[in-house]
Amino acid sequence: MARRTILALSVLLACALTVLSGTRAARTAVADPQGASDAPQQVNNGQPQGGAGEDKDKVKPKRPIQMSIATKGSNYEPKSLYKVGDKVLIEVTMTNTGAESLEVGIGNSYFQDRPRMKRDGKPVMYRKELPTVLKEKEKHPGQFGSAMYYELRPNVPTVVHRFLLEDWYDQLEPGQYELTLRHRFWGKEVPAESNTVTFEVIP
Repeated sequence: MARRTILALSVLLACALTVLSGTRAARTAVADPQGASDAPQQVNNGQPQGGAGEDKDKVKPKRPIQMSIATKGSNYEPKSLYKVGDKVLIEVTMTNTGAESLEVGIGNSYFQDRPRMKRDGKPVMYRKELPTVLKEKEKHPGQFGSAMYYELRPNVPTVVHRFLLEDWYDQLEPGQYELTLRHRFWGKEVPAESNTVTFEVIP
């Protein structure tokens, strides 16, 4: 009789342990259904988000270049007063403010340059057909090899480009004008910003 009692108790104890073990497993499965861990999740073929793979599109540091513009006459003489119909020539000068010589490539102005002009304080729009041209140049800027390359020695102002405002704007009406220029380089460097020049157009 005692042996039967002991055997029955052993069976009951084994069942209780089995039930308890199953309950713990169920709780673990509910708490972590995917078997996830506390380790950081990685994406992009093993590269964590924010890893070195993002550096490829970062803009390079600003080049040590000071850019200035000036209004000129037909013989490259300084000029700030024009009559309606006169050609307004813009001369672009770059100065290397660093300690070592560097090289710049000047190519298609419609890709690299973005003049901004105001007449009597109000923005002047580009020629009507120009936005289409600029959009096309964004997609197909041209071959880099077609650019003119200039060596900029330290602290030596160098004229690198000239263009006519009529390439960008319709005939200028009488008024007071302000002009600035933004120039981007062929690489991913920070674009250069010019000074502001003023000139007047009279009837």
